[in-house]
Amino acid sequence: MRFKEPLKNLKKYMNNPIGFILKNGTLVSVFFLFFSSFAYCNGANDLVELFDTGGINWSKGIVEAKGTSEPFSKISSHEKMENKSIKSAQQDALNNLFETVKEVRINSGLKVGQLIMKNGLLYSKVEEMIGAAQLVKQKYLSDGTVEIVLQMGLYGGFTQLFLPSGIRQIEPIKQIGSKSSFSVKVPSEAVFTGLVVDMRGIYLDPAMVISIMDETGKKVYGSAFAGREFAVQHGMCGYAHSFDYALKAPRVANNPLIVKGLKVENRKFDIVISNADAAKIRKTSENLTFLKKCRVIILVGGFKGN
Repeated sequence: MRFKEPLKNLKKYMNNPIGFILKNGTLVSVFFLFFSSFAYCNGANDLVELFDTGGINWSKGIVEAKGTSEPFSKISSHEKMENKSIKSAQQDALNNLFETVKEVRINSGLKVGQLIMKNGLLYSKVEEMIGAAQLVKQKYLSDGTVEIVLQMGLYGGFTQLFLPSGIRQIEPIKQIGSKSSFSVKVPSEAVFTGLVVDMRGIYLDPAMVISIMDETGKKVYGSAFAGREFAVQHGMCGYAHSFDYALKAPRVANNPLIVKGLKVENRKFDIVISNADAAKIRKTSENLTFLKKCRVIILVGGFKGN
């Protein structure tokens, strides 16, 4: 449903359309694929969740929305028709971006829209961030209609607003030296640089805050494991559709542990892996370090249903 209340703090951004940052490059056209809830783009690597108002790219941590104006012929005063069209398209894009941002899932039971409608301060901060969204495309159609696409990042300040307090700053792990002359050397193959959870064939709702557990329900990864500074800057996890892309992604470095997701619980948000795979993750402190750095990628795709 289209958001009806005016965005009261956006007027200052509308008065100067040139103040938006214009980026050259090709924009992936995900907004015309409304027949599906999810789509994959950029070489089938990105998970993009689609809505009538825009799309959430969970792989890159960005939200995009498009706005359009009325054709020139429907706007009076020929001298000002182009400027009015641009402002009209911008306002439409801002409204659509706001609606799309509201659909971002924080966790299994909460979306951004549910929280900001109950918290005036959060509402104002999100409003301000949307007002500073980047202009990534401006197109003029043959009838004078203007199309504008705006983009806003989910990482950084936005994530800081919505991450739960359970994700805290974690002090570096200090190794305590042993007086014993005997040392146990961990085989190099037991030390991993990241985690790839293969959820292909299992439907999963992407969210900002995720949870991975073993078959007994004991947490393997979640709010208590992630360092806040890493979660804010990069998200608690990445999402990918291509297996080869996930293995080569800098996020999980050069030796990721690959595990198979067994199922999802708690309204399709919490991932369950085998006890054996969970034991591999818990085996060394180095593995806990990559969890702290949020070096986790969820591999999705090939599922049925919504």
